[in-house]
Amino acid sequence: MELNHLLIKYGPMTTSRASQLLVKQGLSGDAARQRVSRKPPDVETLRGLTFPKRARFIYLNHQFGTDQYWDALMAAIQETNPAYAAALAALRARRGIIPSKHFDIISGSPLRQKHQLASEAVLRNLESVGLVQTREIEGMGSCVVLGRSFEGLSYKARNCGHF
Repeated sequence: MELNHLLIKYGPMTTSRASQLLVKQGLSGDAARQRVSRKPPDVETLRGLTFPKRARFIYLNHQFGTDQYWDALMAAIQETNPAYAAALAALRARRGIIPSKHFDIISGSPLRQKHQLASEAVLRNLESVGLVQTREIEGMGSCVVLGRSFEGLSYKARNCGHF
């Protein structure tokens, strides 16, 4: 099966998952990795967020920004990136919006520690792929907002009593 057909059938995914699915269809591990690395022109690679073992998140052009895309990206992060998953889970638990000054605390990532992803890098990388955004919210100042929470910010700002 071709890579673009795999993405049509299963949706966006990491390159490691694509290789696994190709192996299940009878290709050798090396052949599967080679097929994924020689992706067709309509297959895009997400830039700014890396996964373990140099895996990347891939998708078809028309899948970008769809619910399927965001759900698959969130699932891939939850399965493979504890630092990003913790930060996103904490944001969801707080209705998708927190004051920026609290991000270091809720992200669960250290400020700067050897061999650990710093909270500022977590925020920068999540922003670069559109999962979160830093916005100025009237009455709250600078806030980190979960990607799908951009609409209705003034309502959320008024109704978030836990700040």
